Order: sequence, then structure tokens, then C-alpha cells
Amino acid sequence: MAGEWPRICPRDGSMWSDRSSLPGRLSGNDYEKHIRELLTGSCKDQGDKRMEQAKLSEALQRQLQNLKCEAVENAREHTGEALWKRLFGENDFNDGQTGKASVDIVMTEDKDVLQCLGAGAEMLLGDAALPTGTVVEVTVQGPLFYLKCFQLEKYLTICALQTPSKVPPAALLVINRKPIECCDDWMNAVEKFPNLQTLAQQGNFRIAYCPHSVHHAQYRQKMVEKDEIIAQKDAKVCLLSVLLLCLLAWQILQKLPAYAVKGTDL
Repeated sequence: MAGEWPRICPRDGSMWSDRSSLPGRLSGNDYEKHIRELLTGSCKDQGDKRMEQAKLSEALQRQLQNLKCEAVENAREHTGEALWKRLFGENDFNDGQTGKASVDIVMTEDKDVLQCLGAGAEMLLGDAALPTGTVVEVTVQGPLFYLKCFQLEKYLTICALQTPSKVPPAALLVINRKPIECCDDWMNAVEKFPNLQTLAQQGNFRIAYCPHSVHHAQYRQKMVEKDEIIAQKDAKVCLLSVLLLCLLAWQILQKLPAYAVKGTDL
């Protein structure tokens, strides 16, 4: 139940907030691209490199879905109902479990995460060394900690089912906005996620904070691009309307001589 999960909260003791320089999903996408570029040198999606699949038994599917429901329940409780609804609406995340899983980033070489993330970044758990093959999840919202843990757990579960096993050497969660803390020990926070807990016990689960907000000029440019897309759609609608009016006018003009002849007969 919810009370069994340690609370994840802002380290400064403040409340969670959805304030951002970009609205909604755009903010999350921008942050993910930003972190991907810092860690890999490119903001491009890694595609199949970050995806794995395996056949899941019905029992394991139920187990994963139950775990996800618990993670959602606790993330929702820790976030607060009002903010949760502003962030996600009425999404209940009850989408079932398939044999596919993905992470945001897979490290293709050894890196020092703090050197990559730059000024303002800090490790909240674990050391900064990332071995090749480390899997990374990114979120702008600290209260999504347990949901991100679930995504890592499912990915690790599917990797462990493969022959031979392809379990990554380490996992990293990068968060934005505010540094987080666990009201209990971090090991208690991940004990619901057996594969992730194993990594944590080995010292191979890391949490990093990396502050980032889109510069106002970038924000303005994104809004301009959005307005241009809308304007192009409006222009197409206007053009279609004009063409329809022209067609209607042409049809009327075609009938005018007949009307004129009938008039002279009168």
C-alpha cells in the first residue's frame, strides 16, 4: 500500500511545482534531448539501441502491472492530487504489460556523468562513473521517481530473460527542477524493484540532478515554429475556401447566358 513506500520529496522542503519554461510534454521532450546530447554528443533518438523485448509469462505480466499500479499510486500521492491532474489529467496508466521495454538513453562509452552534465549537476546517489552500457532514464518531474524506477525495473527484467542475459552494468536516473531526497534510506525506496535493487546493492544505481530550463529565446523560437505550423494549416484552409468559392462563382457564371436568353424571350 501507499504507506509502505518511502516518500520522495524536494530536498529543500518545498512543494512540488509544474512551473516550466515550456508547456506540458514539450518540456519533458526538450529536457530528454538536452541530457541525451550532454551524455552521448547527439540529441537524436537512439532508436532500437534503447529497446529490448522478451516473452513474458502471464504471471510476470500481472506482477509487472501490479507493480506499475503501486508505483503510480504512490507517485500520485507524493505529488498531490491537484498537481497530478494538471500534469496527467485522468490518465490511469493502466495500459497492461507487453514483452517490450525501452529506456531513454544507453551509454555507448565510459563517461563521467558530472563532467558531461556540467555546472550545477550533482550526484544524489552513487558515484559519477558510468560504464559502457549504462541505461538512463530522464525526467523533469521529481515526483515521478517511482514511475521511472518501474520503467528501469521492467527493462532490467526483460534483459534478464534473454539468452544470454543482457542485464546492463548500471542504471542512472537524471532529474530536473529540484534535487530530491528520500525520507528513508534509498535502499528502502528501491526494495519494491528487485532487479533495480540488485544494481543498487552493487553500487550501480545512480541518481543525478541536472538543472535545465530552455532559454527564453529558444522558447520563443519553439512558439514561433508552432505558430508557423498553425498558420500554414490556416492558409491551406483559406486556399481551399477560396477555390471552392471560385468554383461556385464559375458555375454561376456558366448559367448566366441561359438566364440572359430566357430574359430576352420575355
